[in-house]
This record gives sequence, C-alpha cells and structure tokens, in this order.
Amino acid sequence: MIAETLDTVSELNTRARTDRILAGDVALDGVRLHDGNEASRGDLIITRQNDRRLALGRGWLKNGDRWTVTRANDDGSLTVRRAHSKWRTTITLPAAYVTEHVELG
Repeated sequence: MIAETLDTVSELNTRARTDRILAGDVALDGVRLHDGNEASRGDLIITRQNDRRLALGRGWLKNGDRWTVTRANDDGSLTVRRAHSKWRTTITLPAAYVTEHVELG
C-alpha cells in the first residue's frame, strides 16, 4: 500500500491489521505504538530509531528494520524477531522505545 500522508498510512495499517485479526493471523490484544496503532503477536512492525544498546547478534536496532512480533508483553514491551529471517533469535523492545519509535509495518 502506498499513501501520501502519514495519517493515511496509519489508517491503512489499521485496516490491514483488522483484516489480519479477523483472519486469525494476528492476536487481538496489543501494545500501543508511536503511530497510535497497536501491535500484537503476528504483526509486522518497523523500528524508527537507531539504538546500539539494543543489540542482536553482531548488529543493533536500526531505523527502518522490520520485525515480526512474537509476543506483546503486559508492561508495554514487545518481543520480536527480524522479519523474514532464517534466525529465530528474539529481542525485547522496551516499552519506552515501543511507544516512541515503533510503527506498524
């Protein structure tokens, strides 16, 4: 999907997420994100801020990285793994990072 404005992108992401929930691909209960949407198990997200403190293997969290949510935690954090990666390694994004720098993908 392509859109002209960030508001339109957010609306399209909300619609796509709703469709995926109805199809059973995404869990219903989620964590609030920077863009006002929620993310839960099965969602694809994008990180929007480099953070070398959040290391995964030989790399770190970068702006534009795509992740699949494996768990939305009660404290507002998200456990994720790199999208489309053969590696099953996960990392937990702290709640503060999620609310400030994560959007639906």
